[in-house]
Amino acid sequence: MWSFGVVVWEVFTAGALPYSQWTNAEVITEVLRRDPRADVQVAKGARLPCPPNTPRELAEMMALCWQADPSTRPTARAAVKGAMDALLLSRLGESDSEA
Repeated sequence: MWSFGVVVWEVFTAGALPYSQWTNAEVITEVLRRDPRADVQVAKGARLPCPPNTPRELAEMMALCWQADPSTRPTARAAVKGAMDALLLSRLGESDSEA
């Protein structure tokens, strides 16, 4: 689900390159670290910044996709539904402010 959050980020940045300030190796170092006890990659802490004009609900959903523990991330169904709901709510909010 991490990648879904990155794709949403790319959409709201009009296709900007995520982690553009880092090489691929640096992304791995900054975003992940290896846990030698479990021999798995776990999130280290670096996250993409929330793009300007991203609806709050969508920013929260992206943050959930980037949880350090994969078991706490939303399912694909929940992430897509959350994204659709957030976009619908933001469009409804725009309609209300235009009236």
